[in-house]
Amino acid sequence: MPFYVSACIGIVNALNILFICPESLSQDSRKSEVKLLDANPIGAIRMLSRNSLVKGVSLSYFLLWFAHVGLQATWMNFFSFAHGWSNGKSGGVLSVFGIATAILPKLVLKFFSHSDAIKFALLIYSAAMFLLANVSGDK
Repeated sequence: MPFYVSACIGIVNALNILFICPESLSQDSRKSEVKLLDANPIGAIRMLSRNSLVKGVSLSYFLLWFAHVGLQATWMNFFSFAHGWSNGKSGGVLSVFGIATAILPKLVLKFFSHSDAIKFALLIYSAAMFLLANVSGDK
C-alpha cells in the first residue's frame, strides 16, 4: 500500500510540473543547443566543480542525504534492537520526523535569514538525532 501511495504522489507531482507550473526561464535566456559533453553525470560533476561555493554546497548536500538515507535504512532495526520498540512505535516516530522535515523549513524561513535558517536547522537536526539516540526504551 505505501508504494501505491508513493506512486500516486509521484504521478500527481509529474502532472503538476507538466500542466500547472509554467516554464520560468524566458525564451531568450534558453540555450539553443545542448552539448552532449555536459549532458552526462561526469559533465555535471565537472560543471559543479567550477565554482568552489557550489562544490562545497553540493558536497554538504550529498553528505546530508547520504546520512539521511542511512537513517531511514537503519531506523526500525536500531529502535527494535536498542529499545525494544515495535515497528508501529518506531514507524510513528519516523513519520513525525519526516513530516517535520518537510514542513519546518518553510516555517523557519519566515523568522530567519537563509544563513541563520541553515544554522538553526542543522542545530535542530543534530539535537533531534542526539535525543533519539539516547531515548529510553521498553527494554
